[in-house]
Amino acid sequence: MSADGLRSEAEQAVDPLAGIRAFGRIDLSVQNRNGMTIRQRVREEGAFRIRFPRERLNRLDAILVNVAGGVAGGDHYQVQVTAGAGTRTALSTVAAEKIYRSAADVARIDVSLRLDGDAQLFWLPQETIIFDQARLARRIDVDMAPTARLTFCEATYLGRTAMGESVREIDWREAWTLRRGGRRIFAERLRLNGDATQALLSKATGAGLRSMATLIHVAPDADALCEPLRERLARHSADRCEAALSSFDGMLIVRMIAWHGHDIRQCLVDCLSIFPGADLPRSWQT
Repeated sequence: MSADGLRSEAEQAVDPLAGIRAFGRIDLSVQNRNGMTIRQRVREEGAFRIRFPRERLNRLDAILVNVAGGVAGGDHYQVQVTAGAGTRTALSTVAAEKIYRSAADVARIDVSLRLDGDAQLFWLPQETIIFDQARLARRIDVDMAPTARLTFCEATYLGRTAMGESVREIDWREAWTLRRGGRRIFAERLRLNGDATQALLSKATGAGLRSMATLIHVAPDADALCEPLRERLARHSADRCEAALSSFDGMLIVRMIAWHGHDIRQCLVDCLSIFPGADLPRSWQT
């Protein structure tokens, strides 16, 4: 890890573990030049990298890479993306992000996305896997112009069910806010603290299922995708992937929950194929 990813000597004097904690930051801005989306500013700090594996005529793909190999207690990662007017950009991760156990400190992930007029942004990270005794606080803030288009996907698995893992102690917090034209159109706050396996046993909270995903699409014509999406979701009902869809005011939201993460992933891939221009980044296909 580079020296930029380590805390200061003063911090280490107070906390002897500060020196092994990771910090990473990505700052990306893109612009439209003659109909092509190109990089305007790219900044990497600490344990975070961004790569551009495929050049497209009409879309810029970017892959986030955590060279620390995962997220542990006390780590802090930041992503800031500005999509200029008329740009088309897709962001993903090179692999699933793993949140490891922590003795006390909370890991933080902060994401800020800005979409200018007529920009189209696909936020398509691969799944987040939260292990037993992990502590995570994640904040995602989106500020988009009225004519911008956003396709946003986040999937989270509590442990790896195929490995027989249980999550008996956890502190997981989410804070998401979406604004369009300066007006808040979506806000979500979640906290799961304590025995996650027990908390999700009841039908009201998850019926024992521990893999979940949220898909949000914001666009002037979002309502037109409702029926095609319902047809796709019906295909996966037999796979024990329960899903529901709602749509209003140029925004549709899909919620999914399943026992196995691969069922969620298959359902997401099928649904995302409906969205115009949402070809999955190469990292999803490996």
